[in-house]
Amino acid sequence: SIYASSNHTTNVNVSQRPVSSSVSCAPNPVAHNNPTVCTVVVTDTGGAGSPITPSGSVMFQSNAQGTFSSSSCSLKPTGTPGVASCSITFTPSSSGNAAINANYSGDNDHQTSHAKTKLNVT
Repeated sequence: SIYASSNHTTNVNVSQRPVSSSVSCAPNPVAHNNPTVCTVVVTDTGGAGSPITPSGSVMFQSNAQGTFSSSSCSLKPTGTPGVASCSITFTPSSSGNAAINANYSGDNDHQTSHAKTKLNVT
């Protein structure tokens, strides 16, 4: 190989890239027994190099009584490099303040992340 005589070393950082995540629900406030759509956005905040769009799934949980359309959703590219999102529907069954938690499990390139929002159920 013509490259065999090279004697410099390159340190390749293979650590996973950090992400930030946010979750919001609309409508909010929402009347109980009515659906609200909760959307999570996961953004690559890695800094070095071009952003890598996160993939994988996000698990949803709530401390309130109610039903999620699914316990998780699969991230899809938003069209903005390094940004992905997905949505689920939550139907609260009682009024009060609800906490909606979204947990991103990470992927080959990205660390895990957690986001939460408050939902006002009337």
